[in-house]
Amino acid sequence: MLVLLLVMLIVTTSNVKAAGSTATVKLKANKTTVKAGETVEVILEAECAGGINGLSGEVTYDSATVEEVEISVLGKWYNFDTGTKMSITTNEGDKTKDEIVKIAVKVKEGLAEGTKVKIGVKDILLDSFESENSTKEVAPTEIELTVAKETEEKKLTGIEITAQPSKVEYKVGEKFDPTGMKVIATYSDNSSKEITGYDYNPKGELAETDTKIIVSYTEGGITKEAKQEITVKAEGGNEQGK
Repeated sequence: MLVLLLVMLIVTTSNVKAAGSTATVKLKANKTTVKAGETVEVILEAECAGGINGLSGEVTYDSATVEEVEISVLGKWYNFDTGTKMSITTNEGDKTKDEIVKIAVKVKEGLAEGTKVKIGVKDILLDSFESENSTKEVAPTEIELTVAKETEEKKLTGIEITAQPSKVEYKVGEKFDPTGMKVIATYSDNSSKEITGYDYNPKGELAETDTKIIVSYTEGGITKEAKQEITVKAEGGNEQGK
């Protein structure tokens, strides 16, 4: 039966005109580019005005770009073959157009950007319910996808206090107030943004020994810190620790 592998959203159609209606087989994928090591799904769709009773064929691919393919039938279709060959039938022959097979294609690791990955189906025969010439030969069909450039995942690289809080001098027993403080997060792609979901310590009453506030921010499992200096003094005492 006809097997379709994933490749570019380029949809390729093969058809042949027999004494009866035209039989068409199409391979389609939901994306035109893939990443090395990614698994992509390709769908095989068949159409015949005389009704589709069965389909057979063999999936083809280049082992230099494809690690493996896995074929599974959709709906109420049944496959009586294994590996890359298909021998598919159904007990519902009233359908004139249907998605019959899903091909999971695992692209090889380490492929360079721009590498073409081609999947096809050959030796295609489509069985219809027409009284004459019910078996129709369909020309081989193929679909192609392109390996895209690997993009590095955006990661948090640091935080910076770019504007001090309105209050930086405290008396013993007061608590830190972050009002007015501006914190900027930076990322591996050189982007940055202001953040408000940061944490800080200490949160309780300040002592004369407290000379800085530790501001921390976590994103994507990565935590970064920055320090905000403060002065804490006893009632009527001298400034400490700045």
